[in-house]
Amino acid sequence: MKNRKINEDWETSKRPKAPKRIRASGFKGLLGIISPSKMLKANVEGDEDVKAYTLNVRKYLNYRRLTTKEEWRVFYRFIRWQKRVKGSSANVR
Repeated sequence: MKNRKINEDWETSKRPKAPKRIRASGFKGLLGIISPSKMLKANVEGDEDVKAYTLNVRKYLNYRRLTTKEEWRVFYRFIRWQKRVKGSSANVR
């Protein structure tokens, strides 16, 4: 089977590992199952590890072709916005 080219901006071939603070308690947490309420709370608080995790989950789902057309459009718009912000901050002194 032929390997395809991976664009690192919006795809990653490895499943991301969940941070310990958002894992479920007990045996489920040891398996890596996340708690949706803990994840939402950490995202609202602005935890950088959890934000990076959610971004990497999106990239992994794009790699596996499991996103819907609308989810892809939202994610692609987000990536374009990040590039625009990064480019504008480089021009400002």
